[in-house]
Amino acid sequence: MRIVDLSVALKAGIASDPPYMLPSIEYVDHREGAKQFTQVFPGLKVEQLPDGEGPAVERVTISTHNGTHLDAPWHFASTMDGGKPSWKIDQVPLEWFFSAGVKLDFRTKPDGYVCKADDVKHERLERLVEVVQRSAAERNAQRVGLAEQVLVEGASRTDPALLRGRTRRNTTVNFAGSAQAGELADVVIEAATSTTLRGRETSLVAA
Repeated sequence: MRIVDLSVALKAGIASDPPYMLPSIEYVDHREGAKQFTQVFPGLKVEQLPDGEGPAVERVTISTHNGTHLDAPWHFASTMDGGKPSWKIDQVPLEWFFSAGVKLDFRTKPDGYVCKADDVKHERLERLVEVVQRSAAERNAQRVGLAEQVLVEGASRTDPALLRGRTRRNTTVNFAGSAQAGELADVVIEAATSTTLRGRETSLVAA
């Protein structure tokens, strides 16, 4: 099983929803840390510290609603299930946090963008089309090197030097040959995409 960590590190100015939940982080660098260190050890001078530096720290003000998290029932109300005390986060079963997931790709959206239902529908549709096309390409790739009977329809729409026809499985084939529209030809498949095949005519099929 592959486990994907969905958490996002907190940082100053990170997009927050709602905005008033923005965490406050004060970064204390090594120079400032040296000054503070002298208050911890009376008599210590900054110049006595290695390179005049002290510990760097961050002072953080956050709420339990910041960062990547799960809203426990207690977040919404004090009771649940007809009056029972609401679960707090440490009471939610751990196994609920491990499950199969659906990946949605919203990398084209700006940071802080709030996705809408239509965004999810569009992304799911694109993912479905991608899966269908990949599956079709894999199936068609298995036909490369095989001979198939093709009913000739006429000139190829993408290359006038080629002919176009359909196999008995109704797959479009663009191929080199001399057959006429309406004739049945044996075609060796030399290449494939998710939607079409490409090949060359080897012979006509006797009527």
